[in-house]
Amino acid sequence: MWPFGRGFGQTSGRRVVIDPAMGDPLAARLISASRQGDWRTIRELLANVDHPDDHLFYVTVTTNVDGVEQWVDEWVAAVRADLRAAADRSVRHPDYPRRPGWPLSHNVFAMTFSFAEDWPEAAEQFNAIGGLMTDFPWYYLPFPKWRFRKCRSLARAAHAG
Repeated sequence: MWPFGRGFGQTSGRRVVIDPAMGDPLAARLISASRQGDWRTIRELLANVDHPDDHLFYVTVTTNVDGVEQWVDEWVAAVRADLRAAADRSVRHPDYPRRPGWPLSHNVFAMTFSFAEDWPEAAEQFNAIGGLMTDFPWYYLPFPKWRFRKCRSLARAAHAG
């Protein structure tokens, strides 16, 4: 059972086997687009997924298709551009208010930029939050405090170098 309430089906070695006929129509469309290397369609489909847990599930479904490595670099570059635009509209916007709980948004962007290996952008977010790690989103990962510190260290080292 997927830790967020969705079932993955059966596993085969390191790959997760999804039967589109047994599951979700969006998952079937993502698998089909992934097999065709159509990352633009994947991006459009994922843009409509609202809940973070569902988004994680669908990204995992998409990236567990054979042949994904042929187009994933182009997709990651597009995702990086989307992430930067989202940060520009929110945490980097001049009118962004620092209300109670403000580190949460920066933590989300810090983790997301880290996973995208966009180290200069991640470093900017880590510099904004310093040591103010929030439970979300880091506690989705094993060893969240270590991951936070490791990502922060990698971001700062890459940005300095």
